[in-house]
Amino acid sequence: MDKYLLEEKFKDFVLSSQYPCLGAKSAVNNKSFQIGRYSELGTADSAEALARDLRKFVSERGAIKSKFTTFVAIFEGPISIPEKAFEDLLWKQLSLLISQDDQAWNDTVSSNPEDNNFGFSFDGTAFFIVGLHNKSSRFSRRFAYPTLVFNPHDQFEFLKKSGKYSKMQSMIRKRDSTLQGAINPMAADFGTISEARQYSGRAVSEDWKCPFLHKQNK
Repeated sequence: MDKYLLEEKFKDFVLSSQYPCLGAKSAVNNKSFQIGRYSELGTADSAEALARDLRKFVSERGAIKSKFTTFVAIFEGPISIPEKAFEDLLWKQLSLLISQDDQAWNDTVSSNPEDNNFGFSFDGTAFFIVGLHNKSSRFSRRFAYPTLVFNPHDQFEFLKKSGKYSKMQSMIRKRDSTLQGAINPMAADFGTISEARQYSGRAVSEDWKCPFLHKQNK
């Protein structure tokens, strides 16, 4: 699909009245997001192209005059795969992506997905990843194409320091619960459990092991 049409689809998805994430809405409304289009999720070719685009996003963030910025990686396939298959491909893609990274892991987060302080890092920037696909059990994660949304960690820290984070988080969780009919069992504050459990959108068990092939902090 044409990149412009993908961007319009994503904007319609985020700006729908039911979509719960207020930060994403702000990024779309302020045009402070970037979109990249890739072929298959979980492939080396996609990792190489995504690494190039994500570096560009990181380098340009300082010029974006908005509290919320995000990078949206949309993949043309595979379409209509089960949640577990999407989760496996998400982590395969992130593992392939860091093989393209020559920068040290961001020191504000751990590189170990079993650590409560885990966060994904690329080009020295810590990210919280939101996975979207059309078979997600969470309505707020159902998008037509497999998608990885890269949200910089530091904007959450900015909100915490400004005293706005808790109120915004509460509003988002309330909206998500209203949409779904039940609270997200994976929702948790950073540092209480590994955020790796939240990336794919699938509800995972306590003994779940993240398949991420990660490099350790230096």
